[in-house]
Amino acid sequence: MPSHSAPAALAPDGAIKRHRTADATVTVTVDGVPPAGQEVVVAQRQHRFLFGCAVQAIPMAEGDPDAGELIERLLETLGVKLSGLPPTSLAMMRSMLTHPEAASSARAALGGQIDQIGAALPGDDARLRAALVTSVMIGVTIGHQLLDLDPLRDAPREEIERLMRPCLLALLHPA
Repeated sequence: MPSHSAPAALAPDGAIKRHRTADATVTVTVDGVPPAGQEVVVAQRQHRFLFGCAVQAIPMAEGDPDAGELIERLLETLGVKLSGLPPTSLAMMRSMLTHPEAASSARAALGGQIDQIGAALPGDDARLRAALVTSVMIGVTIGHQLLDLDPLRDAPREEIERLMRPCLLALLHPA
């Protein structure tokens, strides 16, 4: 079986290679017979480590930020996600929907982002509005990256941003 090396930018550093990788031999059979000439896809469904679970922080000052600036930072973060996520991040997004440990890790990471956004907003319902913003961003990312919804996939980033601005404004700074 051929061995494929990761490109240098994706190659594991020493600690990861030492503690989180191993060689494995996998034998694939169908009714006890190797499927000669057939493509075989092997995908890891569970793991002990949190690959790709980091949530990009959105730096902001506490208090009542300028609505436009905050919205632009959020849209910039969304743009990064729509431009293509690394395979590890996509795997974590899939896992968080079906695996309890991954869901718990995602809740913790997203909770930090909700707290950060909520701390920058005025009002008693700031944390709820921050959770709604975060949920909308996750939904758009899942629709684009995992579900490959035609309208999201085919829309230019600028069009998605144009349509998201009023939505974010309504949640971040309600009238």
